[in-house]
Amino acid sequence: MSGLLAVITPTLHLLAGQLPAQAPQGNNRIAAQAAIGTFFSIHILIAGLISGAGELAPAIEFLGYMRQRRRYDRLARGLGHFMTLYFSVSSTIAILLITVLLVGFWPTSGTTPGSHCAATSRCTWRSAACSLSPHSCRST
Repeated sequence: MSGLLAVITPTLHLLAGQLPAQAPQGNNRIAAQAAIGTFFSIHILIAGLISGAGELAPAIEFLGYMRQRRRYDRLARGLGHFMTLYFSVSSTIAILLITVLLVGFWPTSGTTPGSHCAATSRCTWRSAACSLSPHSCRST
């Protein structure tokens, strides 16, 4: 237990530092899209493996019960351990995707309400980008 605390304590001190005043501005859009796509693919692959193991383990356990063979029970137990470990890995990847990659790297240019209105000469408040407020669109 003390070994775990020795590893966690310095990490917590690093996290307790002051946050930067401005969010990082990513300019490499292709690398950001590649990172998001790669992590989503890994997450979906692992989630599919977990779903398959969840459907296969009870059938294997039933087969072991019917044939009275211990190796089927060991295989079903191993699939249960596999599901437990890889579910936590897949959940970690999903949290990383949402909190870091999608929030930090998703391109934000032109997505704020009224941003397309500044580029056009005419805009009505009923347009899709300016639907939050009739005052968000101003003629330039």
